[in-house]
Amino acid sequence: MKYRDVKQFGRLGDYVLDMLEWILYAGLIGASVGVIGVAFELSLSIATALRETYDWLIFFMPVAGMIIVLLYRGWLVDDPKGTNRIIKAAKGDREGVALRIVPLIFISTVLTHLTGGSSGREGAALQIGGSMASWIGRRIKLKYLDLRILVQCGMAAGFSALFGAPIAAAVFAMEVVSSDLHYYGLFPCFLSAVIAKVTATALGGQATHFIVFEVPDADLATVIRVIVMGLLVALLSIAFIQMLHVSEKLYSKYFKNPYFRAAVGGCLVVALTMLSGTRDYNGAGLYVIVQALAGNAAPLAFFWKMLFTALTLSAGYKGGEIVPTLFIGATFGAVAAPLIGLGAQFGAGIGMIMMFCAVTNCPIASLFLAFELLAGRGLMLCALGCSVAYMMSGRYSLYREQRLSTGKFSFEVAADSADVTGMEDEDGEKAFPDAPDLPDDEDIREEVGIPEGARRTEFNLYSDPSDEITENDRPDPEVCYNESAIANVVETQKGRNQTMKYVCEVCGYVYDEAAGDPEHGIAPGTKWEDLPADFECPLCSVGKDQFKPE
Repeated sequence: MKYRDVKQFGRLGDYVLDMLEWILYAGLIGASVGVIGVAFELSLSIATALRETYDWLIFFMPVAGMIIVLLYRGWLVDDPKGTNRIIKAAKGDREGVALRIVPLIFISTVLTHLTGGSSGREGAALQIGGSMASWIGRRIKLKYLDLRILVQCGMAAGFSALFGAPIAAAVFAMEVVSSDLHYYGLFPCFLSAVIAKVTATALGGQATHFIVFEVPDADLATVIRVIVMGLLVALLSIAFIQMLHVSEKLYSKYFKNPYFRAAVGGCLVVALTMLSGTRDYNGAGLYVIVQALAGNAAPLAFFWKMLFTALTLSAGYKGGEIVPTLFIGATFGAVAAPLIGLGAQFGAGIGMIMMFCAVTNCPIASLFLAFELLAGRGLMLCALGCSVAYMMSGRYSLYREQRLSTGKFSFEVAADSADVTGMEDEDGEKAFPDAPDLPDDEDIREEVGIPEGARRTEFNLYSDPSDEITENDRPDPEVCYNESAIANVVETQKGRNQTMKYVCEVCGYVYDEAAGDPEHGIAPGTKWEDLPADFECPLCSVGKDQFKPE
């Protein structure tokens, strides 16, 4: 696609051409992912039916786990990062995602469900859609920004094909990548999600819908109870994420061989299944969610599902965490809601959506999910509960690659309007030691060009905030503070005798002062400020104002 200087208005024909191109690309992704999504859903249904018919299949779970490891290693995928890898690609990682991930995650998830592993299906759908989109985008040589959008289209299409919730799918694909939604991807993501659903429906796919029969009046007492419910769900979400993280650490520590790890994980799930005396916690467990929404749930069903899911996914089995998340939220809500004066059915419905919101940090997508899965019943109270669960879940997330554009609390958000000097943590240490030291003297600040109110603009999320934050985990200075301030401070500190690199925010082109750009007549060693004022990016033709220091 052709980029134009943002200061200029293109002709109407240019905009129409861009839209037609996105109709082609998003339509292609939506239709192809929709077809594969139907095949994937049908395969999971057959696998589930076989497991429920032949109980003895669960004893083959350790063997299935070793087969999954063998498949990934045989296809040269030694370090599969699952949904995190897709999110990273959607954020602009240039490595992309290999197309071989599609058959790998397809077969591995079916094997997991066939033998009784506790996992969902949406993680696999996101990987299928994102992998296909990444591969197609790189084959047709899309530019940096377009490739990011196309991967998000694939994620939206995969989610929509399986859940039949295109609005939530499109918003989730954008929101899970960055809470600072970039609306340039709105049309392509919605289009691919809608086409994926239409395709899946035409081929016999079934949308997921639940019914909530009782919705209380929104009086003061109900509002207070919903807030309490949000607090409880936030705590539960933290416990679930921590359980996933701890089990992964323990597996890695005591069972370093991936084959042995998968076999041990399978044996543990089999043993717990025998111990619990029920098969409710094997597979996705959608029927248990339906029972919870009818007001029926075992008192500790949510805990058992958390444990089964952690032991399954951390051992290397495939699928996803979202359906187990809905299971945990619904069963917990059905049990906890009556204790605080809410109905069990309503508690299951709102608990399910709040849990999704808390673990994914996607409040807007959660509201659309409530609208599409629950037909919008109790949406106002659900919005209130989600806002509480989102806020109180803190920096925990299912996805390590997820980022927040701002903090969730006033003491974090205050940094958005506060001077960046003196930012320290509770121990008195610099909160961001890698960031440049900004001078206190007003004259010096003015001299180096630090504007008033330079501020932080991005917060990291970690699946376990107790982890030591490595140098690679720390936010880059350019995203921690006002960009113009950093540009001047870095230049002042490095001095004129050192070279820098500047990256185009639109296409990703990097101008290296040391190398110059001889192909376009720029000699090596040419400083950024010495480039002509009308300098344009060689790849996308935007001006210098669209570059930032790397």
